[in-house]
Amino acid sequence: MLRWLLDRLPEQEVDRHLLADTGEHVIDLVRHHPVVYWRAVAEAAGVVGLWGLALVGPIALGWLFIVAALVLAVHALYLVLREHRDVFVITNMRVFRASGVFSVRIATMPRRIRQPIRAPASPSTITMPPVGPRASPGSAAATSSPASPR
Repeated sequence: MLRWLLDRLPEQEVDRHLLADTGEHVIDLVRHHPVVYWRAVAEAAGVVGLWGLALVGPIALGWLFIVAALVLAVHALYLVLREHRDVFVITNMRVFRASGVFSVRIATMPRRIRQPIRAPASPSTITMPPVGPRASPGSAAATSSPASPR
């Protein structure tokens, strides 16, 4: 049901921010993990609780619970919109982040991938720096072999 509601929200218009004259096109559009919506879901549960309290609570304070529920509902809607409209866009030339509910902010970084990053073939090809205090060239620790106990 949450996915159905999120599909009804306005999307971030990333096509306006592409460099069309250089042939830039979108490779991937990445959103946040759905766990970021749990705060808004908790606030929506608080809205339901406040409405229930307004119905069964003291009649003189019913208006206070209703106003608090409306404020909480507007804040929950803002949280959902803020997370839904915060996207990372990976293009063939750069990576940029478009965020914002009322105004769009763009943060960009050039994408310079010359060669793919590969893991070494075997763990023996990895060289690790020595760990521990530095030994001076003439000390006994510097002249001992790594296999001998210190």
